[in-house]
Amino acid sequence: MEELKKLKKIIDKYQDFSIIFSEERLNDSVPAALAFFYILKQINKNAKFAQNIPDSVAFLLPNHQAIRPTAAETTTSDPLVYLIIGEASPEPINRYLVPNSYLVNIDNQISNNQYGNLNLTEERPPSLSELTLDIISFLDENENLFTTAVASALLSGLLSDFSLAPPASPKQPLATSTIQKIGFLIDQGADLKAIAHQVCQSEAGPLEERALGLCAKVLSKINISERRSAGWALLEKEIFEATNSSPKDLPFTLKKLASGMFPFQSFFLLWEQHNSPIETQGIFYSPVAQQLDRITANFNGWQKGQGVLFKTTETNLLNIKNKILEILELP
Repeated sequence: MEELKKLKKIIDKYQDFSIIFSEERLNDSVPAALAFFYILKQINKNAKFAQNIPDSVAFLLPNHQAIRPTAAETTTSDPLVYLIIGEASPEPINRYLVPNSYLVNIDNQISNNQYGNLNLTEERPPSLSELTLDIISFLDENENLFTTAVASALLSGLLSDFSLAPPASPKQPLATSTIQKIGFLIDQGADLKAIAHQVCQSEAGPLEERALGLCAKVLSKINISERRSAGWALLEKEIFEATNSSPKDLPFTLKKLASGMFPFQSFFLLWEQHNSPIETQGIFYSPVAQQLDRITANFNGWQKGQGVLFKTTETNLLNIKNKILEILELP
């Protein structure tokens, strides 16, 4: 908290900032760096990058603007303030620094050697983008810093592991707070279409783009019961309309929810089918065979692997949700 207060004073006091991002962690460091760049510009600071922004994240630049490094000249006699994102030591970035500058070291690596004049090196957030979101949230005192550009950059960083390919190695489950932050950024107007297009670019066409956009929307609706180790989402038709998707695009979301990267064991999704007559469809997933059997019996569903697909003429999604949670409470 004291470090965050110091950062706010630094930003209030000084005018000239240069941003450096880790070139070994581009998918995470560049979105975080761009978010800082945008908020500094919003409050009329002179913000520059020390490096070229990679083409791979050009979709995060509003109106395709070019952001190129410029000479590190200050407009006052004050020192140039460097925001250094994701570097555990200064060696890789010494070539960018000018004498008598002020270093703000922002990182989440346990190996960080605290080289900055100010060190924001919280190890708890699993990504630089989430750490940056926490920092900006502290700075955002009725200044409306979470614009579409800021939200899009941070959401891109949070979703950088959501590629279509399976992960190379198992990761820690996302914290409940991370899922809530994904939902917050979507509510702030993050450009889901652009992010989905970039993550899925040219891998297999527009179906995956829709699928990732739908997945992000589902995450924004996820509720979690830690006591039951269950997660769920109620999907109104507007969610499908907003992502130009349909229930046929849900398999990508289901695979992600079942991948072990979320803090629950079982989960279910419910949505209305607006055909005639109107009915509710649902998918329930659990590695617990007894839970699968109970859901199958209560909703006349059919099982496939560790999932149950079912339909019901009950159209109140909350009533169906409550019934499933009661079933999960049974011994």
